[in-house]
Amino acid sequence: MRHSILITATLLLVAGLFLSFRGSNLSNDDKPKSDNYQTMWKTFQKHFEDNLPESAGKVLDSIERQAEKDNNQVQLLKAILYRQKVMRFTVEEYDTDDYIAYALQQFGRLDEAPRAILHEEIAQLYGDYLKSNRYQIAQNTAIDGDLSQVKLKYWDKQSILQRIDYHYGEALKPVKILKDTPFEDYTDLFNDGPVGSSWKTYEPTLFEFMLHRIALYYQEQATADDLEPDTDTEAWWLDSRDFVKADLGKHDQPLYQCLKLYQSILDHALKNNPQTCLYNDFKRYEFVNGILKDDNRYHDKLQRLVDQYPDNDQCVDVIIQLANSLITQYERNSDDSAYFDNYRKAHELCEKAMETFPKRKYALNGIIETIESTMVN
Repeated sequence: MRHSILITATLLLVAGLFLSFRGSNLSNDDKPKSDNYQTMWKTFQKHFEDNLPESAGKVLDSIERQAEKDNNQVQLLKAILYRQKVMRFTVEEYDTDDYIAYALQQFGRLDEAPRAILHEEIAQLYGDYLKSNRYQIAQNTAIDGDLSQVKLKYWDKQSILQRIDYHYGEALKPVKILKDTPFEDYTDLFNDGPVGSSWKTYEPTLFEFMLHRIALYYQEQATADDLEPDTDTEAWWLDSRDFVKADLGKHDQPLYQCLKLYQSILDHALKNNPQTCLYNDFKRYEFVNGILKDDNRYHDKLQRLVDQYPDNDQCVDVIIQLANSLITQYERNSDDSAYFDNYRKAHELCEKAMETFPKRKYALNGIIETIESTMVN
């Protein structure tokens, strides 16, 4: 009997060791896919920390192959975007147009939603390059013909702006697809969702997220001089229920297209997801004031939003923006007595918000401290 027990125990031990050995030697294909990608990305990052960009590039090749095998579009797009990081250290005399040339060849590998994101990223690259090299580019003259073989540093400003418009236009073209694609699927690619709020609530789909990013670009670029003579800018300030029905004209310049998309997004929110109305109205008024520079009207509209949604903690972000705008307005017009009270108004708004939304006090502490230190001085 004792001999039989020893044999049984030995067999169990051997079986346990075999299973343990097999589990520790699973191939990448045998591991759960999410763990597999996570492991590869950690290895990729480790190679960069160790100053081994070529090795990181090989890991990126493996991620791309695995993503194509799995038809994992998110991981494939991530690999395409991170290729720029590798190229900066492995391409001799690397410049932005080296990555753009690579990225332009990748569209055929992507479905509509990730393809739209890549268009948006390329537009941002052109925009960042123009901003960083604006003085040099301002001296360049227009070049006739195909620019694809011409280094970006020789392009004229108008050619770069046209490329930005093209890629942003393509990014927003598949509206239905973007509206049907949860932003949650792509959070691994972005770190700049709505500040102080949940992107799941306020930017639930790729459409909202992309529109707000693209509108910000045109808000920063556009001025009142870009408006068509017959533009009814009063309609831009209307409350959401009237704004969605307003006739914004037949103009097709990007800033008008952005406003029309805000009509679409607000109309959809009013009918299907009212909790996103505040956020999208907030972003729409930010866009409009960025172009028209009418701070008093802007402040009135932000205050109206706070009054309209008294229980929505997104109001904290609106109040912070309103307080900052009041302060900026005073600093720009410090000799005008009409704005001498702006600091006090900003302080009262933030103090009231602190009482109404105690769970968001961390978001208000910084601006309150800034206001109080300035008021004391």
